[in-house]
Amino acid sequence: MRSQMELSIDTGYLADVGPVYGYLRKIREAGFSYVMWGHHWGDDFFYHRSEIEQIRIWLGELGLKVHVVHASSGVEKEWGSVEEYRRQAGVELIRNRIDFAGELSCRTICIHHHSKIDPDRHHEQVLRSLGELEPDARRRGVRIAIENYSEDDFVFIRHALNTFAPDYVGLCYDCGHGQNELHGLDHLKTLTDRLICAHIHDTTRRPDQPDYIDHILPFTGAVDWNRLARLLAKSTSEPIVNLEIIMPRCKDLAKDEVAFLKACRKAGQKFSEMIQA
Repeated sequence: MRSQMELSIDTGYLADVGPVYGYLRKIREAGFSYVMWGHHWGDDFFYHRSEIEQIRIWLGELGLKVHVVHASSGVEKEWGSVEEYRRQAGVELIRNRIDFAGELSCRTICIHHHSKIDPDRHHEQVLRSLGELEPDARRRGVRIAIENYSEDDFVFIRHALNTFAPDYVGLCYDCGHGQNELHGLDHLKTLTDRLICAHIHDTTRRPDQPDYIDHILPFTGAVDWNRLARLLAKSTSEPIVNLEIIMPRCKDLAKDEVAFLKACRKAGQKFSEMIQA
């Protein structure tokens, strides 16, 4: 692992798409130097060149760098759609995020892969889209990290990792999503060599509790942080660690943005120290 862990926080911590500069300024004031760009992660928004340039100016003014761009798998423009016109539009949407990342000197985008409608056909289309996006990603020097979801058995993720080279496709491990009866950490143990980034948050979910809250502050839920730290420490790929915490879900901090960001940084530093140890 790197001698000093570089920790970043999701820009969408309020689960809202508001004035971007305000988010960035408060993140910087809380002591962060890196962010995961989380705005528009789940819609069909296209970043125009003028918007990208303005974001780059803001980042420069504040001394922030983008670790990871959370790309959108699309809504109408969906990269795994069985409707070909929608799949092609979804490819263009992700191509936009690849360009967005490249312009901001970011080398990683992460993206969801799951669908509840005809998942086998959906995954075939995702693989097709990954194949079409590879030239663009390589031209920009950007890797795609596929994120596990809450009921993920990792079968498709393993297939995708076996299909594409490590310098193009890898794993984004979400520790809250992995906290389920399908034993996400057991899967991570066998995939640490393909780990590109990790989404760090806690969850109240346990196998015997169907109702849960996730994306809460680390060390306040059910995640096995000691085991997760050991697995990240064993990774040969030096994964990027992103705090993906949603402020309104943190009851004691839901109304105090400054205190919330400071608590996030404190928890992130604690986890970073666990990895280093």
